[in-house]
Amino acid sequence: MFERVAPVRVLLKVADIDDMPSGLPENVKLSSWLPQIAILKHKNIKVFVTHGGMMGTQEAITYGVPMVGIPIFRDQFINLHAYEQQKIAIVVKLDNLTADSLTYAVNKILKDPTYNENVKKLSSLFLDRPTSPMDTAIYWVEYTARHGNVLQSPGSELSWWQLYFVDINLFFTICIIFIIYIIRLFFKLLSKIINIRKLNNENSQINYKTKKNK
Repeated sequence: MFERVAPVRVLLKVADIDDMPSGLPENVKLSSWLPQIAILKHKNIKVFVTHGGMMGTQEAITYGVPMVGIPIFRDQFINLHAYEQQKIAIVVKLDNLTADSLTYAVNKILKDPTYNENVKKLSSLFLDRPTSPMDTAIYWVEYTARHGNVLQSPGSELSWWQLYFVDINLFFTICIIFIIYIIRLFFKLLSKIINIRKLNNENSQINYKTKKNK
């Protein structure tokens, strides 16, 4: 796959370099650790292949880098689906992951300027703020120091059974049990009615035969 995107160079983070096969193309550089933010900030970065976690995708958007996403867990599917709708990412599902599908996704972003333009625009919107993140953090720390626990969530004062929705779960459990009981009672009564009618029909037939024989 790697030689099919050459001359684009590929930075590949792996857990253990020794586990990788020999003879990889010259455009591939392996490392057990890579400075992700520094790489995303670099002017030559073209595509970020990611699992779609919140932090990594936010960093990619911040620095205007389109993504190829391979989601594994639930939140990653949600994140990448939203980015795919905005045309700043292409999703490759894990069960469809092949050299061809990954190559297609990478080349699509490399050759279609729409993805780069969209993520650059989103980055501009994301970074256009009245204050910097550092100034925002400083402000709210000082705000809390001035005013005490006014930002404390009311949830911290809930009892354990309220915090874990025991009352709500108990209510719904009782409702479900009641509904099941009503359904069972209905079918039981229906069965009795059917049996009574069946018995009446049998008795009618017996009486008819008896009268006929007389």
